[in-house]
Amino acid sequence: MVEVFSIATAAFGLLAATIYYLWRQNQKNYRLPPGPKQNLIFGNLMELIYSTFIQGEPAFVKFSQWAFQTGPICYLRFFRQRVVVISDARIAKRLCVNQADKFTERPPGLFLARVLKNKGIVFNDGPSWKEHRTFLTHEFRKYGFGKQSMEQRIQYVVDEYLHQIGKTDGKNHDPHPDIATAVYNIIWTIISGDKFKWGDPFLQKVIKNLETNLQAVELTGPHNYVIILTLWHLLWHNFLRLWLIVLTRLYYFKKLIAKFKKYREETSISEVEESIMYDYLVKMAEFQSSGTPTSFSETQLLWMVSDLFIAGGETTVTTIRWILLCLAKYPQGQERVRQEIVNAFGWDSTPTYAQRMQLPYTEAFINEVLRLGGVAPGMWRNTSQDATFENYDIPK
Repeated sequence: MVEVFSIATAAFGLLAATIYYLWRQNQKNYRLPPGPKQNLIFGNLMELIYSTFIQGEPAFVKFSQWAFQTGPICYLRFFRQRVVVISDARIAKRLCVNQADKFTERPPGLFLARVLKNKGIVFNDGPSWKEHRTFLTHEFRKYGFGKQSMEQRIQYVVDEYLHQIGKTDGKNHDPHPDIATAVYNIIWTIISGDKFKWGDPFLQKVIKNLETNLQAVELTGPHNYVIILTLWHLLWHNFLRLWLIVLTRLYYFKKLIAKFKKYREETSISEVEESIMYDYLVKMAEFQSSGTPTSFSETQLLWMVSDLFIAGGETTVTTIRWILLCLAKYPQGQERVRQEIVNAFGWDSTPTYAQRMQLPYTEAFINEVLRLGGVAPGMWRNTSQDATFENYDIPK
């Protein structure tokens, strides 16, 4: 028995030494950023697991602690996966903007990246991602900030929202349902040119489903670079229930797209309001008629619309709720914001995005809320090739 134990111990030691040797061979040519002490085999993974599973802290809290220890650019290792955490906006811009060609891919190890590969825009990469990114960039410029047509659509929904607030007659109420209805209605208006009536039961189902979908975001955490932890997360969050939520979301968006296509068929082209979905269907038809190879398809349209709802909806709703919280918590700031708006525009006129420079305190207040209540504390990127920052290397 003792001999067997000795042999097993020796084998484990040899395995550990081999892993360490291969790891050192892979690292020796790189000038890696500083980072906390690492376990020989698991790197920083066990410390992260202890922090999130035992102490109950979100992963980004542990990342921020490591950043305070080692600096705004921090090197970590989760078993075989090497990670560089950037916690400074200026450094992130220098890497993700100035070296965008090296930082555009999504990490292949994340669970949702595996499941949703080559679908939509958020977890897509390669030629399909580039083609759809080019399309959406053009569309956002066409219907984006400063465009009068977009502001008119938003203002119409805002007027409806203010009307709903007026119905409360100053009584206590939960603002979240009305905020969510307004935000998702604006997104649908920009995507389709159409809009829902306030309180539309189908829109309420879509909103509830989208908010439930966010539970699946927990499956994109750093723990999922280790297969056993991925399986644990799937069991813990009930994979079948989460998958049913996703299928329900796709069912809803299929109905929305079918509704738009039916409206387009029954209405003359001159009366169909231009929108992202209209432009997508036109472009897809052009590709099909000319025989040009493309990733444009009904499936990609479905996932793209779904991604736009999720990426643009919940972040905006949560930001507005943060603003309301801060206005309530700091009544002096609330009064100053109100007085600045009244002095600049009076009680009846509608301010435009171009006039925001007339509201320096209000804009500063909004920016401070965005800083204080970050709604997306982590943004994952994958290096498609070796990159450098000052004296550090960031390996492929």
